[in-house]
Amino acid sequence: MEYQYTCERIWQGYQTYASCASVIRKGFEMVGAANITDDTLDLNSTFMRRSDSVLEHQAKTAWLASVFLSNFPNFFGKGITCETSPAVWIYITTALCHDVGESKIGDIPDDGSPLHDAKDSAELETFQGFIYAYSFFDRRELLKMFESFQKRDSYPAKALFVLDKSEAVLTHLVLEKCGIYGSIEAKNKPTERDLRFAKIASSNLAADIWGVQMLTKFEGFPQEITQPVYELLNVAAQDVRGEKFPWLIT
Repeated sequence: MEYQYTCERIWQGYQTYASCASVIRKGFEMVGAANITDDTLDLNSTFMRRSDSVLEHQAKTAWLASVFLSNFPNFFGKGITCETSPAVWIYITTALCHDVGESKIGDIPDDGSPLHDAKDSAELETFQGFIYAYSFFDRRELLKMFESFQKRDSYPAKALFVLDKSEAVLTHLVLEKCGIYGSIEAKNKPTERDLRFAKIASSNLAADIWGVQMLTKFEGFPQEITQPVYELLNVAAQDVRGEKFPWLIT
């Protein structure tokens, strides 16, 4: 409950910012998932097929990074705020383009497969091309941050990683609030991973499946990073579903 009021404000702001995404503006006519109001199902749809692009996801993650910098001084490191750290712009820029490599290789799940190793290489190569517009010294610092983000081997890299993964859960909650939910039942061929995390979460809904999968990646992360994010997710779930996530204990 320590961060509840702050997280309520962030959730309100996130919904406003997310409304700029085309998936919201289009009224969800292309989502292709079950609709809560009449429980119909488009069986030809994929798991939460939506028009939320990589760029939209990156923009929302960067927005979250800026808001967390503003509200939680220890989120990116002890005492780091927009006023105290010259590295802040590096964090925001990395968040804004962290998935740019998906334009080449697509979104490959982080499940330890060799394909994901290829994704890391492709994203790094694309990122290097993207930051070519910066000065040499700035490129060096941005590349260092991005490589750290991929490896999750520094405090700010872990913070960015947590925001990246939690943004997907927040997106699905926004969709649910608008009457749309993604279910593995709407997927022609659910993966073993979908089914495994659905079983753990005791739910077929996308927000739960993404969320439980997310938790497995945050083990050992500092509480200063995870706690405010977990509270934000529960504040959002309380607003949308009338209860907190049963699989997320804060």
